[in-house]
Amino acid sequence: MNDLSRVHAPGDGAVALGEALREAPVALLAATLVSLANLALCSLSSPNVWIPTGLAVALLCARPGTDLRVALPAALAGLGLGGLGGAVLFDSPVATAPVRMFELLLAVGLLRLDRSFGPARDMAAGALRLLGAQLLLVPAATALALRAGMAAWPEQFGAVSPEGWWAGSLAGMVMLAPVGLGYRYRHTRRLRTARWLGWTATLVVASMAVSATALLLFAYPFVVISLPMIAAALFCGPLRTGIVGGASVGTILALAVLGLRVEATPEQFAMQAIAVALATVPPFLLSLLREDLLAKKAGIRRSDEIFRRAMQDSAIGMAIVGPDGRFLRINDALERMLGYTPEVLSALTFEDITHPDDLSHDKELLRELVSGKRETYRYEKRYRHADGRYVWGQLAVSLVRRESDGGVDYFISQIVSTDDRKRAEAELTAAHERLDLAVSAANVGIWEYDIETGVTTWDARMHALYGTRPGAFPLQRGTWAGLAHPDDAPLARSQLQQAIESRGRLDMTVRMRRPGMAESWRTMRTQGHFVPGNDGPDRMLGTHWDITEDVLLTEALYQEKERLRITLTSIGDAVVSTDAEGNVLFLNPVAARLLGYRLEEVEGRPLSEIFHLVEEDTLDPVASPVEACLRTGMPQTLPENTLLVSRSGNHVPITDSAAPVRTADGTVVGAVLVFQDTTNTRALQRELAYRARRDPLTGLLNRFSFEETLEATHAQMQRDRRPFALCYIDLDRFKIVNDTAGHQAGDRLLRDVARLMATTLRAQDRLARIGGDEFAVILPDCTRATVESVCRRILEAVRDFRFAWEGESYAVSASIGIAMITDPAMTPQEIVQQADVACYAAKSSGRDRLSLYDEATGDAGRRHREIQVASGIREAIEQDRLVLYAQDIVPLQPGAAPGARHIEVLVRLRDREGHIHLPAAFIPAAERYDLMGNVDRWVISRVLERHGREIGALPGGWVAINLSANSLNDPTLGDFLRDALAQSGMPPERLCLEITETALISNLTEAKGFVEAMRGLGVRLALDDFGTGLSSFSYLRQFPVDYVKIDGAFVSNIATSKLDRRVVESINDISHAIGAQTIAEFVGSQEVTALLADIGVDFGQGHHIGHPRPISDCLQTPAHWPQHPALGPAETLQG
Repeated sequence: MNDLSRVHAPGDGAVALGEALREAPVALLAATLVSLANLALCSLSSPNVWIPTGLAVALLCARPGTDLRVALPAALAGLGLGGLGGAVLFDSPVATAPVRMFELLLAVGLLRLDRSFGPARDMAAGALRLLGAQLLLVPAATALALRAGMAAWPEQFGAVSPEGWWAGSLAGMVMLAPVGLGYRYRHTRRLRTARWLGWTATLVVASMAVSATALLLFAYPFVVISLPMIAAALFCGPLRTGIVGGASVGTILALAVLGLRVEATPEQFAMQAIAVALATVPPFLLSLLREDLLAKKAGIRRSDEIFRRAMQDSAIGMAIVGPDGRFLRINDALERMLGYTPEVLSALTFEDITHPDDLSHDKELLRELVSGKRETYRYEKRYRHADGRYVWGQLAVSLVRRESDGGVDYFISQIVSTDDRKRAEAELTAAHERLDLAVSAANVGIWEYDIETGVTTWDARMHALYGTRPGAFPLQRGTWAGLAHPDDAPLARSQLQQAIESRGRLDMTVRMRRPGMAESWRTMRTQGHFVPGNDGPDRMLGTHWDITEDVLLTEALYQEKERLRITLTSIGDAVVSTDAEGNVLFLNPVAARLLGYRLEEVEGRPLSEIFHLVEEDTLDPVASPVEACLRTGMPQTLPENTLLVSRSGNHVPITDSAAPVRTADGTVVGAVLVFQDTTNTRALQRELAYRARRDPLTGLLNRFSFEETLEATHAQMQRDRRPFALCYIDLDRFKIVNDTAGHQAGDRLLRDVARLMATTLRAQDRLARIGGDEFAVILPDCTRATVESVCRRILEAVRDFRFAWEGESYAVSASIGIAMITDPAMTPQEIVQQADVACYAAKSSGRDRLSLYDEATGDAGRRHREIQVASGIREAIEQDRLVLYAQDIVPLQPGAAPGARHIEVLVRLRDREGHIHLPAAFIPAAERYDLMGNVDRWVISRVLERHGREIGALPGGWVAINLSANSLNDPTLGDFLRDALAQSGMPPERLCLEITETALISNLTEAKGFVEAMRGLGVRLALDDFGTGLSSFSYLRQFPVDYVKIDGAFVSNIATSKLDRRVVESINDISHAIGAQTIAEFVGSQEVTALLADIGVDFGQGHHIGHPRPISDCLQTPAHWPQHPALGPAETLQG
């Protein structure tokens, strides 16, 4: 153990030397006396044990720190004195004294040399090393020295035997050295306890008794002598074992002194000494081995306890992990860190609680540790906490191997929680990123000014602010101030100097120019503070950013605020603003006037003290909208009919709205109340409301009021089943008065007639003007007789009325249509339609009369059916249910182009059930209700889209399409035809438009322009039904047409009527005279065909030639007809 080589350094200085000097006499005296006593024993029995050297070794082993600078010379002197005394007293050879002194020096030297080897691995090894040197080297060396001296000076040494000398020295060493070593290893308080001393004395007595008995009774006593020592070694420890061994040696010495043993020769004594050594030294070494074992076990226990306590009480997490990765033991710190109980964690492996992203690296480090590539490893990783989240920890792992095979016994893991640090680092990183982002986003530059040298350092953003490059722009003293505006530079220098002198803060705004940019002055804001230079120069550190836009914005906001103030002062609305508690902050002049307060009087007062509202009809208080606005955070408005009660008590009608004022985060910080004096507006509204329901000319109900009244009357009839009537009244000959006498006269006439009709009505009847010269009367709760009676009174009153204007007298009449309503299922729209139809029937029947709607028998019913037909036409057009037919037109004269086709397009209507209707069933209704233009466009578009290319591909001919008078009035028809022809690809000359004589006469101007446009386009024109007009021939000169179609009324009778034949001949001659060809309609027989050919008519059309067919069939199949002999023997229509 360490004690074998422990060296206590001698005391330094005078104190240590003084202590050594005090011990020197003791050493001198002890050495003298011990050597004299030992020489006395030797004189009695020789050879014998030599004790002084063994005693010195024992003392030095027991007290390894003894200072030998004085003690050793004193001991040597004592040995010399003892030798002299022995020579005098016991006749001992004086020459042996130097040899004994040499022996002491050699023993002490070997002890000091033993210390230089350092500590042995255990006590037994250290003792064996020391005893080996002392027992083997010291006696042998001195015996050799004695033999050499005897050889040189035999007379000086007398009869001393080297063998006896060696045996005596060995016996002395064996007797005392173990005691010293035992004391050294077990320096114990037990020497001061009676129990220990008693047991030790008992062992000594027993050992001496056993030794004496063995020496006296046995021939080979040393085996028996060793038994007490072995027992002491096994149960008592090194000190007692050494004492027992010393007692055994002492017993041998005592028996020799007392003469109880046969005196042995030197050789025999040497053998006995060897036997004693073999009997005493091994048990002593055995005791040391036992002590080592006990010490190691105790050390292991202590180490385990220390490790257990260190692990359990450690502030960091620790775990013992088995080779399979399972946790064998954890401490409280790890339990707190990860949240697992030891029981739960013992069922898990380290892989189960390691973050997946960290596991592979962790395993790699573990493999390197197991393979011996590294002795330990550290790694920061994430652990899965018991609550599922991951926490950071710094892991340190070391490996404990089995001594038997070097395999892995267990791992020691130390885990320091770094979760807080990691989170702090993440927060710090995020904070740095936010700071950098904020600084970058705000475009803030950072500067540092060295006060001693005047050198300024800019960061990259500072250079970017000034448009300079780092290193290319010198920043010496005065550089920055030189960039300042001349008006701002002195103040900037003064503020900087003041901040330096006061070691305080700097905050200033300066206009600067940027040398790297060509622009006007920029406004810069600078902030900084003094930084003392503890180990360096003092400096100013600060930030710098461009606030030009902020300054401009502030100025703009100020101007905007000033404009707003002026606006609020100037506008006609009253404006009041409040804070979040409803206290008044602002009144504009209009609000002050309406409320009766000046701003100075009410500023800071609650709005509720000055703003009072009541309901107009009941004068009940009305809640303030500002209070509701502040409470809900939503805009509020006042109900209508609200009055403001002013300071003087006046009631002022107002309209009001209140809206919250919010900050950027949505917090309501006040409200704005805007209200207007609506005194004039209310009066205007009442007037407008009256005018909105009344006809401004007559004062009667207008159309809107009429419709409301009709709906209300209809609803009342549905409830009480009482019939009512609706009458439509249209003034006859009003247009004559209006056109002749002027509009003022017309207006006067309408007012007079309105008053006149009102006098004929019952009190409950409602009269309305619904437009132009049209009136309507609603007669609630009446019978048919009552309605007819009222209407006749109206007719008579209007008929008898004479309207005088500027000396002229005008007579007017009225046409009245009556709808008698007895069916609650009818809608107001149907009621109006019936009355309108009835009125139209009355006018159509001769005017100045009434017409009662009767769907079955009356004129009104017939008109209504026409309206329904017209409605069906619209639907048919929308649903594409019109059908194209065609009838052949054939040449009656020779010379026509082979293969040429001439057809007239006709139209049919297919109803919802699929039945085909002839034109007579729907064309009149279409003409009456202005639908012919829609029909014409549908026919044109379908013919050109579907058959245009087919017609254009024919060798010759054309297709004729009829145009109505309505279409001639359409100014966009020409463009429509032009676009349709262009899209169809059919040449314009293949299209012939048929226009009736009546349509031309009715629309003379429009027709003339249309005809010229079409002829310019290349379209052919035909005048249809020629001969029916009163002055047909005169129009032939005005309208240059390509064809004249002779009306069938003349053509059909030419075989029997000479007059009709003359008319046909005349039309044919005149047409040819103007360059037009003729087409005869209604050709019904071969005889008529022959006559027409003889007359010279160019073309014929009629049932004798070909019946109308679907246009597709007509184009694909030529008509079969019996031709006139003059045209040749062809059987089919070819030209």
